[in-house]
Amino acid sequence: MVYEYDKSTGKWDGLTTGGKEAPAGPYYYHLAARDFVGQALDRSGVVYLIRDLIELSPIPAKDKRCKNERTLAG
Repeated sequence: MVYEYDKSTGKWDGLTTGGKEAPAGPYYYHLAARDFVGQALDRSGVVYLIRDLIELSPIPAKDKRCKNERTLAG
């Protein structure tokens, strides 16, 4: 288990329970709770922790423009 919370205001900051940064990648979650009328909720899924968005999604148009500007300048 990487993280656990038992209050309705819980959120994950990307750190492990030991305080270290969790590595980027998929994390599976399981949520067991009760709503305001007492009905049980049971949910699970995946969240993706992304640490460096630039490596995953470069902007080719911007990269091309910068290369052309350097060529014209010099």
